[in-house]
Amino acid sequence: MKESQTISQSIRYILLIASVFWVVYLTEWMWEQNWSHWVGYPRSKEGIIGIFLSAWLHGDWIHLGSNTVAFIMLGSGLFVLYPALSEKVLWINLFLTGIGVWLFARPAYHIGASGWIYSLASFLFFSGVFRRDRRSLLISFTIMFVYAGMLETIFPSEKTALEHISWESHLVGGIVGAFMAFSFRKEVADNSVLSEENQILDYLDTHKNYQEGIIPLKTSNFVYSYKENKK
Repeated sequence: MKESQTISQSIRYILLIASVFWVVYLTEWMWEQNWSHWVGYPRSKEGIIGIFLSAWLHGDWIHLGSNTVAFIMLGSGLFVLYPALSEKVLWINLFLTGIGVWLFARPAYHIGASGWIYSLASFLFFSGVFRRDRRSLLISFTIMFVYAGMLETIFPSEKTALEHISWESHLVGGIVGAFMAFSFRKEVADNSVLSEENQILDYLDTHKNYQEGIIPLKTSNFVYSYKENKK
């Protein structure tokens, strides 16, 4: 019950963030405004605000809709798979991607959550690779299959030019996600280890009258054997 409530809360959190995309765009649309120029150019003083705000702005309904669906899917996957790290990874990815675009992107207005989305996809994929557990690897290959087309837009091409795609945002997001997955690989893996160790300690605390020798301890993930050293 608690696990299902946690998953439900996580998805609601992601939906709340995604709804901000729509609130911003609908406000622009109703007021007939274009706030894209507020984010400024990369490497300019005015453009610094774009590090924080560019992800919330979108060019049209198609741009908004596609980013919303991808963000909800990947954001929910992040919170379900790595609840202990999810919020930290989510916002650090946004910040680092924004900085990377501001530092290295071409002089243009780079808007939309796609860089953020690429960072989440990259984090989930490489976390599965670094952890090498079945569940994460399954998610990784699923992401690679579903979002294989994303690889087409991480480098300059005719498609990115014709469709006015910020390939820099995609490339920077992919790099940031991989870097975060590598940086947190031990912390991500240690979450389950700490849980298992706590189970061991709790078991020993509640079974103080055990006999000397071997105490078999079974969990859902492994069988642990404790053996005291006799003098």
